[in-house]
Amino acid sequence: MASGQVGWAAAARQVALLALVVGSGIYAWYALFGGPVTVLPWADGPIVSAAPIWLLPAWYLMAWQVLAFASLRRALIGAAVSLGLSLLTFVAALLLGLVSMALLVLPVGLAGVVLIGRDLARRDAADAAPGAGAPRLAHIAGLVVGYAGLLPALLATNDRYGMPYPPAGISAAGIFSLLAPLLLICLPHALLTLTWRAPNGPPRFMPRRAGALLLLIWLPGALALGPFWPALLPSRHAALHAELRLFRDAGGYQVGRYAGEAMRATPGPRPVALTVPEGWLGLEDRNRAPAETPRSIEIVRDPRGPAPGALLRRVRLQARWGLPALTVEPGRVALGCTEPDPAMGGVFACRQLVFEYGEASNPTLAERLPEAALVRRLYTPWAGGADVYHLVGPGLLARCRVEQRCTLVFATREGTEAEVEIPEESAALWREARGEAARLLRDAAGLTLEEAEEVPVTPAR
Repeated sequence: MASGQVGWAAAARQVALLALVVGSGIYAWYALFGGPVTVLPWADGPIVSAAPIWLLPAWYLMAWQVLAFASLRRALIGAAVSLGLSLLTFVAALLLGLVSMALLVLPVGLAGVVLIGRDLARRDAADAAPGAGAPRLAHIAGLVVGYAGLLPALLATNDRYGMPYPPAGISAAGIFSLLAPLLLICLPHALLTLTWRAPNGPPRFMPRRAGALLLLIWLPGALALGPFWPALLPSRHAALHAELRLFRDAGGYQVGRYAGEAMRATPGPRPVALTVPEGWLGLEDRNRAPAETPRSIEIVRDPRGPAPGALLRRVRLQARWGLPALTVEPGRVALGCTEPDPAMGGVFACRQLVFEYGEASNPTLAERLPEAALVRRLYTPWAGGADVYHLVGPGLLARCRVEQRCTLVFATREGTEAEVEIPEESAALWREARGEAARLLRDAAGLTLEEAEEVPVTPAR
């Protein structure tokens, strides 16, 4: 009985140390590659992005052998072989899955797991005293159970940032609950094999090996994040989450630029450099590939510092498309337009007359632009919408949505186009908006708006 108690105590101690090492490795992976922003952005591609599928099992197998084998040399050689087999299994499953519409992914993965289990059992038998190593069935069964839980465990770690609700990764308890499934799938093999080996006893220097593995885990994070990164990770992710929320609430999709920072793009025939003005945020170009030069520059008002009386909400520099075709030729989307309004600098308003699927014009818009005031007809190749109207005049084409916003389109002498967003209720102040945009673009990017020109359209009664 006494020897059995010693054996089980040794097994429990070994399982606990193994769980600590494996869990720390999972935590380190999440710190460097998980969360909202990877610390090592150069590490990209399918092999790295899918690394938990093959690297997590390889890390566990390495830790198991280092903490269980008496021979460190045999443990390190076995760890290298396990890493190669894990990667080979992943690549084979990926390639054969592509040609079989994913039908061969699970069978190939299962075959690889069985192969790894057989190799590990052979090394275990060679290292332990005769009859003291865990049997092959224990190794294979434990790894197969872990393999069955790998995909559900990976799906359970999907931590989403920038959403209205806080992600799990901004608190220590949340990170633990997030990553616990990845550790739990390793326990079946550990319990089946280490308890079997317990009567033989683990190596006396096992705690030192565990310490060496923990140091190996800590070092990359220390170089990238600082020496206290394990304790500071939740607060770091909380700050990143708040930063992402700031830019996403402003209309972006990832962290952009703050006031005073430079943004560069090629929105026209030549590159443009813009310094984000005070009280603004710069948004990343969402339509470009990661290695591609941005084709637009977009800045928005910083919601943290409201500017009383500010007219401009958003300014976007992009390639100059020219004014959309407004024509008197029938056959396109029909617009009803008012007479030019001298108080607005000769601008007239147009709204869509006919809609598909029985849709009717917005009641507020219909009241503001009644049929009696629509004394002319124009046609455009694109539909606007029930609550959309257009302002057209000398040097102006604006698309406005009732009770929301107006987007004014201006051209620069440098060959780019500036979209300027203002509140819809301030549409009559479009000339003031133009002047404010001209000053902003001149000071921030050295660009000059073109003089007002007549819109190329000949309205007909």
